[in-house]
Amino acid sequence: MCGRFAQTKKVEEVEAFLEATADDDDCAAARPHYNAAPSQPLAVARVEGDGARRLRWLTWGFSPPWDHPGKQKVHRPINARAESAGEKAMFRAALARRRCLVPADGFFEWRREGKTKLPFFITLPDHDMLAIAGIWSTWRRADGPPVDTFAVLTVDSTGFLDQLHDRMTLIVAPDAFGAWLDPASPPEVVQELLASKPPAPFELQAVSTRVNNAQNDDPECLAPAEHPVAPEQPELF
Repeated sequence: MCGRFAQTKKVEEVEAFLEATADDDDCAAARPHYNAAPSQPLAVARVEGDGARRLRWLTWGFSPPWDHPGKQKVHRPINARAESAGEKAMFRAALARRRCLVPADGFFEWRREGKTKLPFFITLPDHDMLAIAGIWSTWRRADGPPVDTFAVLTVDSTGFLDQLHDRMTLIVAPDAFGAWLDPASPPEVVQELLASKPPAPFELQAVSTRVNNAQNDDPECLAPAEHPVAPEQPELF
């Protein structure tokens, strides 16, 4: 799964990377997140009704179709499984027509050692920005204006990541941004993208356990640490 990521780049850098435009009013929500967590407004690129690719700030936690005003205790998931999202009533319509890209410096995963969770920061080579595949929806509240929400898509982990978790984020390569965002992309194209591999091998860095607390959101969350990816094996002799 993906429950945290970093989104620290300037708006201008994200606009250039995703070839999307941010409105001045939306930029008021922009701030660097070194430990982006669910329920926060985060930068997301999508194609809107006029066909333009725009950068918006959406709340992380997907509002399902039955999330109507006055509805109590609705589950708003932060992840959707790429393999089955198209079969789920919660995600089907969004996967078909409301796909988005979530820019990130990288994402976090943890390895549990006893009662301690040891965090790792996963990036592309040279720490290039990456684009996480997402889907979005609109939450129509009873007590305020509508809120756009999103979830990120996950796939089976590959390589060393399966030592941390059996799921990882689905990364979209730059040459596939247009097809992923286009609401008119045929289902077979979408399915092909859902099965795509990361554009480059991931790199991994152990980081401070400060990131374990979602209230911490500062550069120290990315401070390098030295815990190993795999548990150390005891000596037999």
